[in-house]
Amino acid sequence: MIKLVRYDESNSNKEALKGKYGQEGKKDYCITVMKNLVIVNLYNGCKSEIELPVCYDGFIQCSDGNIIQVTDSKFTANLEDNVNGTGILVLKAWN
Repeated sequence: MIKLVRYDESNSNKEALKGKYGQEGKKDYCITVMKNLVIVNLYNGCKSEIELPVCYDGFIQCSDGNIIQVTDSKFTANLEDNVNGTGILVLKAWN
């Protein structure tokens, strides 16, 4: 699970944008949280069950034209070796 870190006026890092930030990278996928967005990148042949921070339902678009449905902040990827995917979802708890 991605650890979310909040930056705001009370934080000593005044250069950071307000919002939540985090990243988790594995050998077959990467999930990045920036501000109120969850960005999902699935690498070639990703075969994983992935749980995201609490976000609205959506989908991951795959390079072969298929989609992977994201429901209740979870999805299962079972991609072929030459297929990758990407998607952008929105966090339910906005800053």
